Amino acid sequence: MSDTLEQVTKNRKYRELVVRRKKCTICQGVKNPAVILNGRYDSDHINPWTKWHGNLNAKVLIIGQDWGHVDAFIRNKGQVNPLNPTNNKLIEMLALVGIRPEDTYLTNAILCMKETENLSGRTKSAWYRNCGENFLKYEIEIVNPKIIITLGVKPFRTIKRVYNMRCSNNLGDVIKFEKPIIINEAKWFPVYHIGKLAQNSRPLEKQREDWCRIKNFL
Repeated sequence: MSDTLEQVTKNRKYRELVVRRKKCTICQGVKNPAVILNGRYDSDHINPWTKWHGNLNAKVLIIGQDWGHVDAFIRNKGQVNPLNPTNNKLIEMLALVGIRPEDTYLTNAILCMKETENLSGRTKSAWYRNCGENFLKYEIEIVNPKIIITLGVKPFRTIKRVYNMRCSNNLGDVIKFEKPIIINEAKWFPVYHIGKLAQNSRPLEKQREDWCRIKNFL
């Protein structure tokens, strides 16, 4: 009975958080999916990536940078393309660890859509700070994962700021640690972004080694 009550509470808290996201107007330079075309392609999820895989009981929670820009959101009708190179690479990395995508909770450090038409366009520190303090921290609390994986420098620094972690601000230095960083009771593994641009900073073969290390702690 207690498990059922716990699940009901978890679902309720998530719905309440989504409602808060839909009403949020804090940041400038981004658009809430709830106002793009009057919410035509918005969903009852915190963002499109979570709609794709958002298991509230997941042991693994993964945080990306941002979903994209307004035009891409409209063009894709708010849906995730699993064959997108980054999503495809994520599935590959998860397979190395022995995790099925449907057993994860995916979210982004920035929940709104950038107004720029460049998918890799610049982001503002205020966007990470606002989403981190008002949403991301609560997502982690609701899911209560065993493993947290951040993809790239910006999500890494967002989590570092949200939890006031005393570690290097350099992602490369933190990845060298033999043991994961503990956040509450979860093990946090910062890794490089798996997109093509990030492979200039961390070759794909090295990234595969980073992910394989996570398997030892599952």
